[in-house]
Amino acid sequence: MSRKRRGSFLATAVAFALLSLIGAAIADQATPPRLMLWATKPIGATNGDHCGPAVEKNQSANLPPAPPTLTEQDIESWNPDNGRIRLWPARRPATDTMRLLRGHCFVLALDGHVVERGIALDPESARMTGLPTLTLYRDQAAPYVQMTSGNHGLNVRVIHSAEIDTVLGNHANLRQQLQRLTDNSGAENSASLRAKWVSSVRQLIEGKKIREGMSLDDLRTLVGRETSSPRGYSGPYTWQFYSTDHVNPRLAVDVRNNIIQSFVFKNSERD
Repeated sequence: MSRKRRGSFLATAVAFALLSLIGAAIADQATPPRLMLWATKPIGATNGDHCGPAVEKNQSANLPPAPPTLTEQDIESWNPDNGRIRLWPARRPATDTMRLLRGHCFVLALDGHVVERGIALDPESARMTGLPTLTLYRDQAAPYVQMTSGNHGLNVRVIHSAEIDTVLGNHANLRQQLQRLTDNSGAENSASLRAKWVSSVRQLIEGKKIREGMSLDDLRTLVGRETSSPRGYSGPYTWQFYSTDHVNPRLAVDVRNNIIQSFVFKNSERD
């Protein structure tokens, strides 16, 4: 290849890369996170009253200007029954999350509107408050947070579960279904949760939401993080609903260069 042709090829490649980056940036701007949570002012020695004046519904003018501390991309699973939002340690280590949130005011926004302001505390905190409280549980395997109406008294309750579920509630997210099974300790049996997952995944396949040619990241947005991934360059990415009755539906996906090449969905290991 001549020097002139090589230079032309490199210029074309650079231009293509720049256009791809611009397109990705535009796409990111077009689809902002639906759930955003900020750690804002430190509480310090105050009682935290400055954290939580009453929030006007559908208020969007007072979103914090800084990037959010957490979005739905940092969440591994969500259980609307107990309000636990379990974070994804691979994206944000537990120590970092707790350090950023602990002892600070917080702001929660859903779909661009502020729905709550309050105070973020450890469960063992001696500070007692009737302000909306984001409690930080430091489970090293998978830290989680829980939003309640306060942190003491008989009337403390989980808040905004229904609103958060409109964003995080997704029966196709396997991690969420398995976490509900663990958290509920049999309150909702595995057969019911499994049926919801199978039905939701089938709907995504039939509606061409899950398809060859889509990216692995987009698939994870729909069905959550995989339960197993290939070691090295061989083997499928797998989403499998393990249950005690040995009916284990499975989605197996062949991925190359982050693009779905093919997939197989089986309702049980006997299929």
